[in-house]
Amino acid sequence: MTPRLLTLITLFWLACSVQASSRTVPNMYAFEQPVTDAGAPARKVAVREAMAAVLVRLTGDRKVAERPQAQGLLENSSGYVQRYDYAQRPVVPVDSEDADSTSEQSGLPAPEPATQLLLRGQFAARALDAAVRSAGLPLWSAQRPQIFTAITTASEAGSLVLDVEIAAAYPELMATAAQRGLPLHLPAQNTLSAIDATEPDSPILAALVEQQEADYLLVGHLSEQAGKWVIQAELHEAGMPLQSWRLRSREPGPLLRAVVNRSGDLLAQRHALAAYTPGGESIVGLWVHGVGSGADYMRVQQHLQKLPAVDQLSLVAVVGGALVYRAGTESAAEQLDRSIRQAGRLRSETLPPGAAQSPVWTGEFEYHYRLN
Repeated sequence: MTPRLLTLITLFWLACSVQASSRTVPNMYAFEQPVTDAGAPARKVAVREAMAAVLVRLTGDRKVAERPQAQGLLENSSGYVQRYDYAQRPVVPVDSEDADSTSEQSGLPAPEPATQLLLRGQFAARALDAAVRSAGLPLWSAQRPQIFTAITTASEAGSLVLDVEIAAAYPELMATAAQRGLPLHLPAQNTLSAIDATEPDSPILAALVEQQEADYLLVGHLSEQAGKWVIQAELHEAGMPLQSWRLRSREPGPLLRAVVNRSGDLLAQRHALAAYTPGGESIVGLWVHGVGSGADYMRVQQHLQKLPAVDQLSLVAVVGGALVYRAGTESAAEQLDRSIRQAGRLRSETLPPGAAQSPVWTGEFEYHYRLN
Protein backbone atom coordinates (compact mmCIF):
# COMPACT_ATOMS: atom_id res chain seq x y z
CA MET A 1 0.00 0.00 0.00
CA THR A 2 1.52 3.34 -1.03
CA PRO A 3 1.82 6.22 1.48
CA ARG A 4 -0.49 8.35 -0.69
CA LEU A 5 -3.21 5.68 -0.74
CA LEU A 6 -2.86 5.18 3.01
CA THR A 7 -3.26 8.92 3.50
CA LEU A 8 -6.42 8.98 1.40
CA ILE A 9 -7.95 6.05 3.28
CA THR A 10 -7.16 7.69 6.62
CA LEU A 11 -8.66 10.99 5.55
CA PHE A 12 -11.84 9.38 4.26
CA TRP A 13 -12.20 7.52 7.59
CA LEU A 14 -11.79 10.80 9.47
CA ALA A 15 -14.41 12.40 7.24
CA CYS A 16 -16.92 9.74 8.23
CA SER A 17 -16.12 10.34 11.90
CA VAL A 18 -16.75 14.08 11.58
CA GLN A 19 -20.05 13.56 9.80
CA ALA A 20 -21.23 11.17 12.52
CA SER A 21 -20.52 13.72 15.27
CA SER A 22 -22.15 16.73 13.59
CA ARG A 23 -25.23 18.12 15.33
CA THR A 24 -28.39 19.67 13.97
CA VAL A 25 -31.09 21.75 15.63
CA PRO A 26 -34.15 19.60 16.43
CA ASN A 27 -37.77 20.66 15.89
CA MET A 28 -36.89 23.32 13.30
CA TYR A 29 -40.25 22.82 11.59
CA ALA A 30 -42.40 22.09 14.66
CA PHE A 31 -44.91 24.55 16.09
CA GLU A 32 -47.12 24.97 19.14
CA GLN A 33 -49.67 27.76 18.95
CA PRO A 34 -52.54 28.78 21.30
CA VAL A 35 -56.02 28.64 19.74
CA THR A 36 -59.42 29.79 20.95
CA ASP A 37 -61.16 26.60 19.76
CA ALA A 38 -60.70 23.56 17.51
CA GLY A 39 -62.63 25.06 14.60
CA ALA A 40 -61.16 25.55 11.13
CA PRO A 41 -61.11 29.41 11.21
CA ALA A 42 -59.14 29.49 14.47
CA ARG A 43 -56.81 26.78 13.18
CA LYS A 44 -56.10 28.75 9.99
CA VAL A 45 -55.12 31.84 11.98
CA ALA A 46 -52.91 29.81 14.31
CA VAL A 47 -51.14 28.03 11.43
CA ARG A 48 -50.36 31.36 9.79
CA GLU A 49 -48.86 32.67 13.03
CA ALA A 50 -46.90 29.44 13.41
CA MET A 51 -45.58 29.77 9.85
CA ALA A 52 -44.35 33.30 10.63
CA ALA A 53 -42.46 31.97 13.67
CA VAL A 54 -40.93 29.03 11.77
CA LEU A 55 -39.83 31.33 8.94
CA VAL A 56 -37.85 33.36 11.46
CA ARG A 57 -35.98 30.18 12.44
CA LEU A 58 -35.41 29.11 8.83
CA THR A 59 -34.28 32.45 7.40
CA GLY A 60 -32.63 34.04 10.45
CA ASP A 61 -34.64 37.21 9.71
CA ARG A 62 -36.79 38.48 12.58
CA LYS A 63 -38.81 40.67 10.19
CA VAL A 64 -39.28 38.04 7.50
CA ALA A 65 -43.10 38.15 7.84
CA GLU A 66 -43.02 41.78 6.65
CA ARG A 67 -41.15 40.94 3.45
CA PRO A 68 -43.24 40.76 0.25
CA GLN A 69 -41.58 37.44 -0.70
CA ALA A 70 -43.03 35.80 2.42
CA GLN A 71 -46.67 36.74 1.83
CA GLY A 72 -47.41 33.80 -0.46
CA LEU A 73 -46.00 31.36 2.09
CA LEU A 74 -48.05 32.89 4.88
CA GLU A 75 -51.25 32.86 2.83
CA ASN A 76 -50.75 29.20 1.91
CA SER A 77 -49.33 28.13 5.27
CA SER A 78 -51.96 25.39 5.78
CA GLY A 79 -50.74 23.68 2.62
CA TYR A 80 -47.35 22.95 4.24
CA VAL A 81 -48.71 21.34 7.42
CA GLN A 82 -47.52 17.75 7.62
CA ARG A 83 -49.42 16.84 10.79
CA TYR A 84 -51.23 18.49 13.70
CA ASP A 85 -53.18 17.72 16.86
CA TYR A 86 -54.56 19.51 19.91
CA ALA A 87 -53.47 19.51 23.53
CA GLN A 88 -54.44 21.22 26.77
CA ARG A 89 -51.85 23.21 28.72
CA PRO A 90 -52.52 24.26 32.32
CA VAL A 91 -52.44 27.98 32.97
CA VAL A 92 -51.16 28.84 36.45
CA PRO A 93 -52.38 32.23 37.72
CA VAL A 94 -49.70 34.54 39.08
CA ASP A 95 -51.37 34.64 42.49
CA SER A 96 -52.22 30.91 42.58
CA GLU A 97 -50.51 30.37 45.95
CA ASP A 98 -52.58 33.09 47.58
CA ALA A 99 -55.74 31.68 46.01
CA ASP A 100 -55.01 28.19 47.35
CA SER A 101 -54.34 29.61 50.80
CA THR A 102 -57.63 31.55 50.77
CA SER A 103 -59.57 28.46 49.70
CA GLU A 104 -58.09 26.35 52.48
CA GLN A 105 -58.88 28.99 55.12
CA SER A 106 -62.47 29.37 53.91
CA GLY A 107 -63.05 25.61 53.76
CA LEU A 108 -64.07 25.84 50.08
CA PRO A 109 -62.68 23.38 47.51
CA ALA A 110 -59.81 24.73 45.43
CA PRO A 111 -60.90 25.84 41.95
CA GLU A 112 -60.02 23.67 38.97
CA PRO A 113 -56.85 24.90 37.23
CA ALA A 114 -57.48 26.81 34.03
CA THR A 115 -56.26 25.29 30.76
CA GLN A 116 -55.32 26.65 27.35
CA LEU A 117 -55.96 24.87 24.06
CA LEU A 118 -52.85 24.40 21.91
CA LEU A 119 -52.48 23.52 18.26
CA ARG A 120 -49.34 21.41 17.83
CA GLY A 121 -47.85 20.20 14.59
CA GLN A 122 -45.07 20.25 12.05
CA PHE A 123 -44.51 21.70 8.61
CA ALA A 124 -43.14 19.53 5.79
CA ALA A 125 -39.40 20.26 5.80
CA ARG A 126 -38.45 19.61 2.17
CA ALA A 127 -41.49 21.31 0.70
CA LEU A 128 -41.06 24.37 2.90
CA ASP A 129 -37.33 24.63 2.19
CA ALA A 130 -38.00 24.54 -1.54
CA ALA A 131 -40.74 27.16 -1.20
CA VAL A 132 -38.48 29.46 0.85
CA ARG A 133 -35.77 29.27 -1.82
CA SER A 134 -38.24 29.78 -4.66
CA ALA A 135 -39.64 32.83 -2.90
CA GLY A 136 -36.18 34.41 -2.92
CA LEU A 137 -35.72 34.26 0.85
CA PRO A 138 -32.49 33.25 2.60
CA LEU A 139 -32.35 29.78 4.11
CA TRP A 140 -30.36 28.76 7.19
CA SER A 141 -29.58 25.06 7.47
CA ALA A 142 -30.59 23.11 10.59
CA GLN A 143 -26.90 22.28 11.04
CA ARG A 144 -25.92 25.33 13.04
CA PRO A 145 -22.96 26.66 15.00
CA GLN A 146 -22.94 25.80 18.70
CA ILE A 147 -22.92 28.66 21.23
CA PHE A 148 -21.65 28.40 24.80
CA THR A 149 -22.87 31.06 27.24
CA ALA A 150 -20.97 32.47 30.20
CA ILE A 151 -23.27 35.17 31.57
CA THR A 152 -23.00 36.37 35.15
CA THR A 153 -25.50 38.32 37.23
CA ALA A 154 -25.05 40.43 40.34
CA SER A 155 -26.79 39.27 43.53
CA GLU A 156 -26.60 39.88 47.27
CA ALA A 157 -24.27 36.88 47.53
CA GLY A 158 -22.00 38.24 44.79
CA SER A 159 -21.78 37.44 41.10
CA LEU A 160 -23.50 34.25 39.97
CA VAL A 161 -23.17 32.34 36.71
CA LEU A 162 -26.38 31.68 34.79
CA ASP A 163 -25.94 27.91 34.80
CA VAL A 164 -28.66 25.37 34.00
CA GLU A 165 -30.25 25.84 37.45
CA ILE A 166 -30.01 29.61 37.96
CA ALA A 167 -31.04 30.35 34.36
CA ALA A 168 -34.43 28.79 35.10
CA ALA A 169 -35.28 32.10 36.79
CA TYR A 170 -34.66 33.83 33.45
CA PRO A 171 -36.77 31.81 30.98
CA GLU A 172 -36.35 34.41 28.25
CA LEU A 173 -32.77 33.22 27.62
CA MET A 174 -33.46 29.68 26.43
CA ALA A 175 -36.95 30.46 25.09
CA THR A 176 -35.52 33.06 22.70
CA ALA A 177 -32.75 30.68 21.65
CA ALA A 178 -35.39 28.05 20.82
CA GLN A 179 -37.43 30.59 18.85
CA ARG A 180 -34.38 31.49 16.77
CA GLY A 181 -33.12 27.93 16.38
CA LEU A 182 -29.85 28.70 18.17
CA PRO A 183 -28.05 25.82 19.92
CA LEU A 184 -27.32 27.64 23.19
CA HIS A 185 -25.38 25.68 25.83
CA LEU A 186 -25.37 26.66 29.51
CA PRO A 187 -22.72 25.53 31.99
CA ALA A 188 -23.79 22.72 34.30
CA GLN A 189 -24.26 23.59 37.96
CA ASN A 190 -21.00 24.37 39.81
CA THR A 191 -18.82 23.83 36.73
CA LEU A 192 -17.95 27.48 36.12
CA SER A 193 -17.20 30.19 38.69
CA ALA A 194 -18.07 33.85 38.18
CA ILE A 195 -14.36 34.68 38.10
CA ASP A 196 -13.64 32.16 35.34
CA ALA A 197 -16.71 33.31 33.41
CA THR A 198 -15.31 36.86 33.22
CA GLU A 199 -11.75 35.83 32.29
CA PRO A 200 -11.36 35.37 28.52
CA ASP A 201 -8.15 33.38 29.05
CA SER A 202 -9.58 31.11 31.74
CA PRO A 203 -8.53 27.49 31.05
CA ILE A 204 -11.71 26.24 32.74
CA LEU A 205 -13.89 28.32 30.43
CA ALA A 206 -11.86 27.23 27.41
CA ALA A 207 -12.23 23.58 28.45
CA LEU A 208 -16.02 23.89 28.73
CA VAL A 209 -16.24 25.56 25.33
CA GLU A 210 -14.16 22.74 23.81
CA GLN A 211 -16.20 20.08 25.62
CA GLN A 212 -19.39 21.42 24.05
CA GLU A 213 -17.67 21.70 20.65
CA ALA A 214 -18.88 25.29 20.61
CA ASP A 215 -18.09 27.55 17.67
CA TYR A 216 -19.00 30.75 19.50
CA LEU A 217 -18.84 32.03 23.07
CA LEU A 218 -21.42 34.48 24.41
CA VAL A 219 -20.17 36.27 27.53
CA GLY A 220 -21.85 39.00 29.55
CA HIS A 221 -22.71 40.52 32.91
CA LEU A 222 -26.23 41.41 34.03
CA SER A 223 -26.69 43.90 36.88
CA GLU A 224 -29.12 46.40 38.35
CA GLN A 225 -27.91 50.00 38.43
CA ALA A 226 -29.94 52.93 39.76
CA GLY A 227 -33.26 51.18 39.26
CA LYS A 228 -32.41 49.98 35.74
CA TRP A 229 -31.08 46.65 34.55
CA VAL A 230 -27.95 46.73 32.39
CA ILE A 231 -26.22 44.01 30.39
CA GLN A 232 -22.77 44.19 28.85
CA ALA A 233 -22.33 41.27 26.45
CA GLU A 234 -19.94 40.10 23.72
CA LEU A 235 -20.03 37.35 21.12
CA HIS A 236 -16.63 35.69 20.54
CA GLU A 237 -15.26 33.36 17.90
CA ALA A 238 -11.90 31.61 18.32
CA GLY A 239 -11.07 33.87 21.27
CA MET A 240 -11.74 37.09 19.36
CA PRO A 241 -14.75 39.38 20.00
CA LEU A 242 -17.06 39.75 17.02
CA GLN A 243 -19.53 42.25 18.44
CA SER A 244 -20.43 43.75 21.80
CA TRP A 245 -23.61 45.28 23.21
CA ARG A 246 -24.49 47.43 26.22
CA LEU A 247 -28.24 47.52 26.76
CA ARG A 248 -30.62 48.87 29.43
CA SER A 249 -34.15 47.92 30.44
CA ARG A 250 -36.51 47.98 33.41
CA GLU A 251 -36.41 44.18 33.66
CA PRO A 252 -33.63 41.62 33.04
CA GLY A 253 -35.72 39.35 30.80
CA PRO A 254 -35.93 41.72 27.81
CA LEU A 255 -32.17 42.26 27.99
CA LEU A 256 -31.42 38.55 27.71
CA ARG A 257 -33.94 38.27 24.89
CA ALA A 258 -32.29 41.18 23.07
CA VAL A 259 -28.78 39.76 23.41
CA VAL A 260 -29.83 36.35 22.04
CA ASN A 261 -31.73 37.99 19.18
CA ARG A 262 -28.79 40.19 18.24
CA SER A 263 -26.48 37.21 18.35
CA GLY A 264 -28.91 35.35 16.10
CA ASP A 265 -29.03 38.27 13.67
CA LEU A 266 -25.23 38.33 13.42
CA LEU A 267 -24.88 34.57 12.98
CA ALA A 268 -27.63 34.51 10.34
CA GLN A 269 -25.69 37.09 8.33
CA ARG A 270 -22.60 34.87 8.55
CA HIS A 271 -24.17 31.46 7.96
CA ALA A 272 -27.56 31.73 6.21
CA LEU A 273 -27.51 30.90 2.52
CA ALA A 274 -28.27 33.93 0.39
CA ALA A 275 -31.54 34.07 -1.50
CA TYR A 276 -31.83 31.44 -4.19
CA THR A 277 -31.51 32.52 -7.79
CA PRO A 278 -32.68 30.26 -10.64
CA GLY A 279 -29.78 28.55 -12.37
CA GLY A 280 -27.52 29.04 -9.36
CA GLU A 281 -26.77 25.31 -8.89
CA SER A 282 -23.03 24.70 -9.16
CA ILE A 283 -20.37 22.03 -8.76
CA VAL A 284 -17.28 23.71 -7.34
CA GLY A 285 -13.73 22.50 -6.87
CA LEU A 286 -12.13 23.58 -3.59
CA TRP A 287 -8.37 23.34 -3.05
CA VAL A 288 -7.16 23.83 0.54
CA HIS A 289 -3.40 24.31 0.83
CA GLY A 290 -1.21 24.28 3.92
CA VAL A 291 -2.72 21.18 5.54
CA GLY A 292 0.09 19.57 7.49
CA SER A 293 -1.58 17.24 9.99
CA GLY A 294 -4.68 15.26 10.83
CA ALA A 295 -5.76 18.07 13.17
CA ASP A 296 -5.53 20.55 10.26
CA TYR A 297 -7.65 18.22 8.15
CA MET A 298 -10.29 17.99 10.86
CA ARG A 299 -10.46 21.80 11.07
CA VAL A 300 -10.97 22.10 7.32
CA GLN A 301 -13.53 19.29 7.18
CA GLN A 302 -15.60 20.63 10.07
CA HIS A 303 -15.55 24.16 8.65
CA LEU A 304 -16.73 23.14 5.18
CA GLN A 305 -19.39 20.72 6.42
CA LYS A 306 -20.98 23.37 8.66
CA LEU A 307 -21.54 25.79 5.78
CA PRO A 308 -25.23 25.92 4.79
CA ALA A 309 -24.16 26.67 1.20
CA VAL A 310 -22.55 23.23 0.89
CA ASP A 311 -25.09 20.55 -0.03
CA GLN A 312 -22.59 17.79 -0.88
CA LEU A 313 -18.90 17.54 -0.08
CA SER A 314 -16.46 14.91 -1.38
CA LEU A 315 -12.72 14.66 -0.85
CA VAL A 316 -11.45 13.55 -4.25
CA ALA A 317 -7.65 13.87 -3.98
CA VAL A 318 -4.68 14.88 -1.88
CA VAL A 319 -2.06 16.70 -3.98
CA GLY A 320 1.20 18.04 -2.52
CA GLY A 321 -0.23 18.83 0.90
CA ALA A 322 -3.47 20.23 -0.53
CA LEU A 323 -6.91 18.73 0.00
CA VAL A 324 -8.99 18.70 -3.16
CA TYR A 325 -12.77 18.72 -2.68
CA ARG A 326 -15.75 18.62 -5.00
CA ALA A 327 -18.62 20.62 -3.47
CA GLY A 328 -22.24 20.81 -4.60
CA THR A 329 -24.18 23.98 -3.89
CA GLU A 330 -27.59 25.36 -4.78
CA SER A 331 -26.13 28.82 -4.45
CA ALA A 332 -23.97 30.67 -6.94
CA ALA A 333 -20.30 29.73 -6.80
CA GLU A 334 -19.39 33.26 -5.72
CA GLN A 335 -21.71 32.98 -2.71
CA LEU A 336 -20.09 29.72 -1.68
CA ASP A 337 -16.64 31.28 -1.95
CA ARG A 338 -17.75 34.25 0.15
CA SER A 339 -19.20 32.03 2.88
CA ILE A 340 -16.01 29.93 3.01
CA ARG A 341 -13.80 32.99 3.51
CA GLN A 342 -16.14 34.81 5.89
CA ALA A 343 -15.23 32.90 9.05
CA GLY A 344 -11.53 33.62 8.54
CA ARG A 345 -10.31 30.03 8.84
CA LEU A 346 -9.45 29.88 5.13
CA ARG A 347 -8.04 32.72 3.05
CA SER A 348 -7.90 33.01 -0.72
CA GLU A 349 -4.76 31.63 -2.32
CA THR A 350 -3.65 33.06 -5.67
CA LEU A 351 -1.67 30.54 -7.68
CA PRO A 352 0.23 31.16 -10.91
CA PRO A 353 -1.22 29.48 -14.00
CA GLY A 354 -0.34 25.81 -14.16
CA ALA A 355 0.90 25.70 -10.56
CA ALA A 356 -1.64 23.04 -9.63
CA GLN A 357 -3.32 20.48 -11.81
CA SER A 358 -6.15 18.41 -10.45
CA PRO A 359 -5.93 14.68 -11.17
CA VAL A 360 -9.72 14.54 -11.40
CA TRP A 361 -12.52 16.81 -12.53
CA THR A 362 -13.53 18.95 -9.55
CA GLY A 363 -16.26 21.18 -10.93
CA GLU A 364 -17.34 24.02 -13.15
CA PHE A 365 -15.47 26.50 -10.93
CA GLU A 366 -12.30 26.16 -8.91
CA TYR A 367 -11.18 28.10 -5.84
CA HIS A 368 -7.92 27.87 -3.91
CA TYR A 369 -7.50 28.61 -0.20
CA ARG A 370 -4.79 28.45 2.44
CA LEU A 371 -5.45 27.30 5.99
CA ASN A 372 -4.79 30.04 8.58
